Amino acid sequence: MRAARLASCAVCLCAAALAQRSPLPPDRLAKVRGVLDAVYRLDYATAETRSREMISQWPEDPVGYVYLARVFWQRLLFEQRALSLERFSQPDFFSETPRYKTALDPAAAQRFRTASEEAMRRARAFAAKRPKDPAALYLAGAAYQNEASFQISMNNAWLAAVRAGHQSYQAHRELLALDSGYGDAHFVTGIYNYTVGSLPWKIRWIAVLLGYQGSKERGREELETAAAKGDIVADDARTILTLLYSREKRYDLAIRKLDELCKRYPENYLTRLDLAGLLVRHGEPAAAVEVYRQMLATPGPVEKTIVYNNLAITYRTMKDYAQAEKWFRLSLSGDSSPARSRATALLELGKTLDLAGRRAEAVQQYRLVQQAADYDNSHREAAQYLTRPYREK
Repeated sequence: MRAARLASCAVCLCAAALAQRSPLPPDRLAKVRGVLDAVYRLDYATAETRSREMISQWPEDPVGYVYLARVFWQRLLFEQRALSLERFSQPDFFSETPRYKTALDPAAAQRFRTASEEAMRRARAFAAKRPKDPAALYLAGAAYQNEASFQISMNNAWLAAVRAGHQSYQAHRELLALDSGYGDAHFVTGIYNYTVGSLPWKIRWIAVLLGYQGSKERGREELETAAAKGDIVADDARTILTLLYSREKRYDLAIRKLDELCKRYPENYLTRLDLAGLLVRHGEPAAAVEVYRQMLATPGPVEKTIVYNNLAITYRTMKDYAQAEKWFRLSLSGDSSPARSRATALLELGKTLDLAGRRAEAVQQYRLVQQAADYDNSHREAAQYLTRPYREK
């Protein structure tokens, strides 16, 4: 009986220790999980409502403000497709002068900035009153993480991102000093290490002078820890690891991480788009075609013109120009096609016709591109291919 009681006590102690690994109290943790679940299901209205409920319930706690800013930033990413696998894997992503620049909606960007400044202000004040408090340290780091992420993904403002990232890193490093078992804190420190380790040498030199150092290898290791042990950020860590492994052309690892997200959030069609894109890069275009066709056959919210365009590009990689043309023209057939998708379809159809040896028709498409809205430098590309035919690299 004594042995049984001891065993029971040991189990209870282990359970208590595991429960304490989250830096947030159970009531806040449950609410935050609800916000993040809605974000990953692309239900931003629900995510915003849940964040505002936290503000009403705990007005002195920064948690609601921090996650409201997170929702606004995540919605910006969704609307701009600014952190897609295609964008992140480009060689110029960490460049001082990237080819691609995001055209932000001023009102949406200001909404994020206002929320982010309020979250950082409240998180600083909250942490100042509660030194060594895990929740205060975690939320301070999360508030600055939102700001750093925005500066990287939307503004290409690397020094501003490094400064905000350093504030986030310091808070979460202090949290790890309290208890290295806080898996969630490894997310920010991992991103910080990877990002600073990836900066152009000119900026990295300045960053080192300011006391900021980083390592891509250490960053990856910490992100893996966050994915495995995080109580809040495990899905965020899987998302970032997918991007990193894709950029490094370690497609098998990227596919594995992304497949986990696809299974957890079947409503999130963006993860399946990226999964299909990874399959193409991994040399499995037929598998990618199957993913796209399943997306079109499955009921649910999905921007079909994006799927049509991606499916067409996949057929083009297979040198099936007839199928590629078919899907691009389907993308262009609807009067309500989003302007971004239409610009993409016009440009990519021109490239396809060039590859098929139909130069006169390709030129017509490039001219139509220049008459449409300019997205992702589509006008500049069209002008380039008006002077010489497109050829695959």
